[in-house]
Amino acid sequence: MSWMSAVETYGLWAVFILVALEYACFPLPSEVILPFAGAFAARTDVPFQYVLPGCCAAGLLGCLLCYAVGRSVGGKLLAWVEKRFPIAGKGLCATRAWFEKHGSVSVMLGRVLPLFRTYISLIAGMARQPVWKFTLLSLIGLTVWNTVLVGLGYLLAGQWEAIAYGTRGYMRVALPLVAVGVFVIVLRIRKSAKRKET
Repeated sequence: MSWMSAVETYGLWAVFILVALEYACFPLPSEVILPFAGAFAARTDVPFQYVLPGCCAAGLLGCLLCYAVGRSVGGKLLAWVEKRFPIAGKGLCATRAWFEKHGSVSVMLGRVLPLFRTYISLIAGMARQPVWKFTLLSLIGLTVWNTVLVGLGYLLAGQWEAIAYGTRGYMRVALPLVAVGVFVIVLRIRKSAKRKET
C-alpha cells in the first residue's frame, strides 16, 4: 500500500503519522505529503484550521524524537552512519558544520532546506541545544513550511494529482531561495545589534 492509498483509506490520522515520520528522518517526501494532506482535507471538507495544527504537532513530535536520539546517542550514531551509509554520513557532517557555523538560527531555517531538514534535529540533539530553544525554533520553521505546502494543497484541491508531481521540483527551488533571503536578513539584524552593543 502506497502512502497516498494509506491516506485515502485511513484519513488524516495517516497524514499525521506520515508527517511525524518524515520529520523523524524517515525518507518520505514532505514536498508531496503536505500538499496532498491539504488537498485531501479540502476534498473531505476538513477545515484548514484543523489540518494545519495537526500537521505542525505531528512534525514537532517527529523533530523531538530525532532530537532525543541525537542527544542520547550522539557521536556514536554519526560514526555508525558514516561507516554504514557514507552518503548519509556526508549529509550529517555538512549539517553539523552548518549548525556550528550559524548556531541556533540554523534549526529554524533548516526546516525549509531539503538536506538540512533531514538531519538538523539529530545534530541539534548531539550538540545538546536546550530543548526549549530547539522546540521553539523548530516550531517556527516547520509552521512556515507546513503552512505554505498544506495551504497550497488546500487551495488547489481539485488538481491534487498535478500537485503530487509538480510541487516537489518547484518547492526545492523556491522555498530554499526564500529561506536564504530570511537568513540574510537575520544575519544583518544580528550584525546591527552587535554594532550597537559595541
